[in-house]
Amino acid sequence: MLGEGGMGEVYRARDTKLGREVALKMLPAEMAVDPERLERFEREAQAVAALNHPNIVTVHSIEQDGDVRFITMELVEGKPLEELVPAGGFDLDAFFAVAVPLADALAAAHGKGITHRDLKPANVMVTDEGRAVKILDFGLAKFQVAEAGASTDSEAATVGMTRAGAVMGTVPYMSPEQIEGRALDHRTDIFSLGVVLHEMLAGERPFRGDSSAAVTSSILRDVPRLVTESRIELPRHLGRIVKRCLEKDPERRYQSALDVRNELEDLEKEVGSAVAQASQTLASAAHGDLAVEPSRPGSATGAAGRFRWARWMIGAAAVSLLGLGVWWSSSARDGDRSGWRGRQALETRSEAGDGRQLIAVLPLRNLGAPEDEFFAAGITEEIITKLATLPGLALVSTANAAASDFELSPSDVGRRLGVDFVLAGSIQWARGGDGGASRVKIRPRLIRVADNVHLWAEGYDRTIEQIFELQAEIAVQVARELGAALGEMDRERFERPPTMNQEAYELYLRGRFAHQATDCGLARANIPILERALELDPAFMEAWALLSRGYAAAVSHCPEHADADGAASRRALERAAALAPASWEVQVARAQYFTQVERDYPLALEALERAAEQITSFEIYFSQGRIYRRQGRWPEALAAFRRATEADPLEPGAIARLAFTHLWMRNYAEAIELSRRTSEISSTFDSPYYRSALAYWLWKGETEQAREVLELMGEDSLLPAAQWYWFWQRVYEQRFEEALAGLARMPDEPAYVVDLHATSTSSLEAWVHELSGERDLARAAWRRARADLEGAVAEFPTDANFRSALAIVYAGLGLADEAVAEAERAMALMPIDRDPYWGQSPLKEAALVYTMIGEHERAFDALDTLLGMSAPVSIPWLELDPRWEPLWGLPRFRELGSNHAPQRGEEPR
Repeated sequence: MLGEGGMGEVYRARDTKLGREVALKMLPAEMAVDPERLERFEREAQAVAALNHPNIVTVHSIEQDGDVRFITMELVEGKPLEELVPAGGFDLDAFFAVAVPLADALAAAHGKGITHRDLKPANVMVTDEGRAVKILDFGLAKFQVAEAGASTDSEAATVGMTRAGAVMGTVPYMSPEQIEGRALDHRTDIFSLGVVLHEMLAGERPFRGDSSAAVTSSILRDVPRLVTESRIELPRHLGRIVKRCLEKDPERRYQSALDVRNELEDLEKEVGSAVAQASQTLASAAHGDLAVEPSRPGSATGAAGRFRWARWMIGAAAVSLLGLGVWWSSSARDGDRSGWRGRQALETRSEAGDGRQLIAVLPLRNLGAPEDEFFAAGITEEIITKLATLPGLALVSTANAAASDFELSPSDVGRRLGVDFVLAGSIQWARGGDGGASRVKIRPRLIRVADNVHLWAEGYDRTIEQIFELQAEIAVQVARELGAALGEMDRERFERPPTMNQEAYELYLRGRFAHQATDCGLARANIPILERALELDPAFMEAWALLSRGYAAAVSHCPEHADADGAASRRALERAAALAPASWEVQVARAQYFTQVERDYPLALEALERAAEQITSFEIYFSQGRIYRRQGRWPEALAAFRRATEADPLEPGAIARLAFTHLWMRNYAEAIELSRRTSEISSTFDSPYYRSALAYWLWKGETEQAREVLELMGEDSLLPAAQWYWFWQRVYEQRFEEALAGLARMPDEPAYVVDLHATSTSSLEAWVHELSGERDLARAAWRRARADLEGAVAEFPTDANFRSALAIVYAGLGLADEAVAEAERAMALMPIDRDPYWGQSPLKEAALVYTMIGEHERAFDALDTLLGMSAPVSIPWLELDPRWEPLWGLPRFRELGSNHAPQRGEEPR
């Protein structure tokens, strides 16, 4: 015997004539003796046997031995689906492997006019290899003794059992019309399918109760919670598919199982190809990004009201966020940007290297009001921070998983991150009304990635005053489940609430959520929020540290009051240090202060090292890489960016900067390959494409491969840098009319900074006319550019880039003395020996000025310096760019070529 139920007993048997194992189902005697029902049953069984579908169990024959009637069927070696659904639900791979063939089998049956009427996990077998799904008992549940409409009050069955002698079906999987005894059609199976799909995803049925009566009442009246509300990682459209299957009115359900199959199949393909990433700008909004690029002295890169390149960046980031849910379709439209020519999605692997368990914490999904997103992000970050300080764990950052809203299961995300375990869950802040206590509900789940086993799940419902205790409790429980060492940690520091003032804590979370540095307004957005928090609790160390960082960011982006902001940053840092001088929060704030206010890079690096001793942090490695780059310590920058990518394998900004570092070091093949990896992670990131075009120019001095990559990016990017590279690509190809037309997409400001250079649209127009031999038009454009850039220099006199751009304009107008004076002022403001990263740009622009005015030896001296260090300058590029044509035929140019042979490397695959 294999099993029994209301419709008979099932045996494993051997067909001695054909020598095969079969399943043999003995029919109940009361059914076998009713001639009318037996005839109808045989007719339906013949139809089922004719289905011949790979996901429907095959009926071999209907037999009789005396009074015993039985049916012989294919023997399916495996387990019923009801035994396989894990507590937290299937991951997406396992779900689709069952759901798609299940819907397909129903569609085939409905096409033959057959309605199952008892679809449930017990009637779905999954083979031992997990390779096949088989639906059992087609047509049998339809022919029970009781007619539709019979009373359901007598002999109520236990939930989950088939009821013989009552309304047919299994109570938790019945449709409303089935329960009410109304006329049925194939749409009743679609409702039952929705129940099964919900159970497969959530690990529990959508309608529950302590009795059959309670369950039927729930089916008739309750609207089930969307599966995507309890499992944050599920694609939103999957929640809508299940919801539509579960509509109580058959007219509002899918009208065919084929539609359900098609929807699931399409979504499976989309999910299989999708890893969307948000830009670093948006990630920093939720996570208080330490890794802010140190500014140039007197930088205008965030000045409010005049130069809007930062607003272009913000606009592009906003488009990225809006596009996260629909990037699959945009990828197809743009010619398969993901992976460059259709490569498979990147598989990464982080390594702890010291025996620690690798864990990623996915963002807690906010089930509360949309305006509470800051709270969900903040609590997630608090739990991450606590776990990151435990000695037995190695945390892989998920900052960008938070922004990208992965359409993958936690185990799939875990595999992509290369971790052993994933912590996922949801959170809801239920504010108390009429004086009632506010409560926080958190439902965390700890998942082992290798086999998708849910090691631990819990539901917490605490008052808001218990939130700090709850954060520590979750972190400790995770560590215990993983066997991580807890004895070495500073338990008092681990469990200490940062503040006892709940309003101050809420303001702190809001301030951290707002902490980003993309322009002056945003850099200062969190300052008043944090100052209000500190009025409520002057002993709130973490808020003082974050306030110091906020003012330091403002120094970079708001040069008009940099001195006042720098002093405020120092005061806040001193207050934080007085409360907890050795804490990693203070060390991080100190690093940002010395980086952006004092520009004392050695002290900043010391602070970052002390912070790294206490906490595993992607931002620390990322910031170290940027500082090393500012110091011209390129091998160390490379190592730091590598550590950053290991700490957050899916952070596109880290891989992009790793690629750019290789480019500066003239490792062009590596730069292009890493840029390709960045594009595989994020379809919304444009820099991998235009930086790869730059690598091809520098490496080979050619335009064909550069154009291929730029075309993958598209010509309509919002980023000025993308349009800048398109402009020069067209110039190098001598497509001058196209280059002029493309200028319409550049910012409408008179002057702006783009990718380490300052320029104006009039300057670019002048170059097109100059290089195409239209001297009068070029001179008119140079005059317009002069007005634009003189205005920029007057407003920002200490900005080296604007002065370099003005020097080129003066050279274009033939004003040699003025051009040299401005070029030298720019180099004095940003000397290359003090800052090799930013300083290369004024030196390169000076070389161009000397070339334009005929001082060729000075141009060669500058180029010799640049070619002898890490910089985006190469002989092939000098031979490609027509602005350097006056140097090409000179003996010293050939000497440069001999002394600085271009690095060839291996051709990228």
